[in-house]
Amino acid sequence: MRLTYLAVVAGALVLLGVSACGSSGPSYFLASAPGMVLLVQWQVPQDGQAAGSVTEVRATGTAPDETLGVTTVPVTVSVSGSQVTLSPTGLDALFGATSISGTLSNGDLILTLPPSSSSGAIETGTLSSSGPSSYNAAVAALSRSISQANAQAAAAQQQQEQQQQNAQAEQAAENDVAALSRAADFSGDLGTLQSDVTQTNNDLAGEKSDAAGGPNADGGGCYNLTANVDYDAQNNVEYDAQNDLGYDLSNNLEADIATARSDMATVRNDLASLSSSGLPAPASASSTIAAATAAIAHAISVANADIAQVNSDVSQAYAIAQGMATGSCAGQGPGPTPAPVEPIR
Repeated sequence: MRLTYLAVVAGALVLLGVSACGSSGPSYFLASAPGMVLLVQWQVPQDGQAAGSVTEVRATGTAPDETLGVTTVPVTVSVSGSQVTLSPTGLDALFGATSISGTLSNGDLILTLPPSSSSGAIETGTLSSSGPSSYNAAVAALSRSISQANAQAAAAQQQQEQQQQNAQAEQAAENDVAALSRAADFSGDLGTLQSDVTQTNNDLAGEKSDAAGGPNADGGGCYNLTANVDYDAQNNVEYDAQNDLGYDLSNNLEADIATARSDMATVRNDLASLSSSGLPAPASASSTIAAATAAIAHAISVANADIAQVNSDVSQAYAIAQGMATGSCAGQGPGPTPAPVEPIR
């Protein structure tokens, strides 16, 4: 196994203080650097040989999901005077090599590492004589550093997510205000209704022209009443009211007013949500709501005036036909005046 401490132990290194670890007991050598702790230890040598291990503790992963990773490689330690050789006892490699040479000097262990795979240079690193308590303290400090880094990264991530949510909320409000502005344009619907009124007026005028000859015109009997005047009242004027005006009211204007009212409710909800989050409302929101409110009121007023005119035309049309259904033509009128078109709210 290749320990990632290779570059650290040969570079910028923070050495820990020396603990009591005389030659009569196990030997501990320790070094730490940002995100890393390295421990080399071995038992009391017998005939220059001792069992030991190299332990690397480091931060793994990326904040806010960093964790503490521990890797231990068992080694056989050969000690001859100040010279030390560390050899892995398993299949693992140590710093990419089958053995590492070291030198004991003034209580420190100076390791000579194999040539760098990138530069080819031979690197060295120094570990201070230490003990278990110093190692535990170094690992605890590294653990605290990881926790702090995770907390800071999580806070930054949360802040970024909140900023994104705020931006999305503000953009959604802008889009909803624009949608309301578009929805509150009823000019096309009102133009269609005006065309319906014009057609109804024209058909009423046609009926009046047909009725001028009386019920017996064009063939005698009650032919003019039944074939022309009644037809004009029922199939022209009344048809205009129920099928043309009625259709355009329910499927166009009333549907569009409902859409505008729904869009207005959406914008108001957006503004309440932005306010509760301490975010500004779109600059045109209030004026757009006011304009939409006025546009709806105007559309309803104009539409109801058109409805009243068409209802009046229907009443006149039936009254003309019914007025002719007298004498020998009694009972041949169009029947009762149909229910008027209801005004919109």
